[in-house]
Amino acid sequence: MATQTRSGAKLRLARTFAAPRERVFRAWTEPEALKRWLSPETHETPSAEVDLRVGGIYRVAMRRRSDGTLSYVTGTYREVRPPESSRSPGAGRGSPSTGTPW
Repeated sequence: MATQTRSGAKLRLARTFAAPRERVFRAWTEPEALKRWLSPETHETPSAEVDLRVGGIYRVAMRRRSDGTLSYVTGTYREVRPPESSRSPGAGRGSPSTGTPW
């Protein structure tokens, strides 16, 4: 994942998984798979939406277990190459009421 800040700084994160690339790709791109693992232990994931195409969006809702507060992770796919990669400009936060970026 690479993210560029307003100042122009870039951050690229990479990780190698001991799993077939098809499985890793599905974990990042299938709604039911995202719901199983994406949220931290303090949250649950009631919904995940994925439109897996260039220009398509993803939107994942996370609910804090302690008080029920909802927040969203959203983004737009810039590249989709199954099973090698899917790229977006990085996850954005969404407003609790609409899921649109703040």
